[in-house]
Amino acid sequence: MNTLLAFILRKAGHLVTRAGSNGDALQQISAQSFDLFLLGGNEEDRGRLYLCKQLRQSRVTKPIIIYSTAALFSEQQEGLRAGATAYLVKPEDLFNVGQIASDLLRNQAAKAAKPGIRAA
Repeated sequence: MNTLLAFILRKAGHLVTRAGSNGDALQQISAQSFDLFLLGGNEEDRGRLYLCKQLRQSRVTKPIIIYSTAALFSEQQEGLRAGATAYLVKPEDLFNVGQIASDLLRNQAAKAAKPGIRAA
């Protein structure tokens, strides 16, 4: 994650933890709890899709945002099929990342707070 992106997320009120690789990310995920995952990369970096699939296969239900230079519709669809909650494109969506992360977290909190329907 680049410094500007981390700054934008912090400015939106989010705590940011950065990982240097998928292995580093998986270690951090197993050691602590996160509310949202932002997976970055460029067109050639397919690791974000692999990590996204790994998270979903391990039953992670938290929002996952893929933020990538891969802007083709087919690439975005591939990211969503891998389990991403949202797919944002660099650099166009840079200044929307903080707001989108906030919206996803708010939606997740609302779902968690919604009482289940009980049959009498």
